[in-house]
Amino acid sequence: MKRIIYFTITLCLFFGNIKAQSIDSKPFRVDAMIGLGASKSSINWLFSLEPKYKIINNLSLGLRWENADIYSLKNSSGGLNAYGPVGTVNSFVVTGEFYAWHDIRVRPFIGGGAGIYLANFELEPFREEETNKFGYVARAGLQIGHLRIVAENNFIPTKNSRSLDYLTIKLGVTFGGGIIK
Repeated sequence: MKRIIYFTITLCLFFGNIKAQSIDSKPFRVDAMIGLGASKSSINWLFSLEPKYKIINNLSLGLRWENADIYSLKNSSGGLNAYGPVGTVNSFVVTGEFYAWHDIRVRPFIGGGAGIYLANFELEPFREEETNKFGYVARAGLQIGHLRIVAENNFIPTKNSRSLDYLTIKLGVTFGGGIIK
């Protein structure tokens, strides 16, 4: 964890020096997105919020919070567990995005990040299991003006047989980050 913090600080200092280059839009923005998440066992809705800071025209760093209710558990007879929301994942991930072009309205991007995934599973009434894991995310998408379309794959390593990995498709809007006049 210390390595990631030191690496992030080094990147910020390095790109802070590069920031002297001209930036053609406001550096701070917030992405609000909704979408679908799919795990091996189910599909459901999710929501994410991600404040970002543009370091240079083609690179931004952010912090993503995402709430995904996308897991269902099987009981011992193989059927679905009948109790309430059976699986929620909250993630807090430091992200980075690289934009292929910065001077056009439609901007494809790729990115990734790493952070903490907090999984909460309701096994039966009044008994829950919590799992806190370090995980990774890979993403690709399009920024069209203030509209965003993103596909992400979240990798959450586990030691047991339960896979926590999930794929998301999200649509959202960007607040802030408009063109400097």
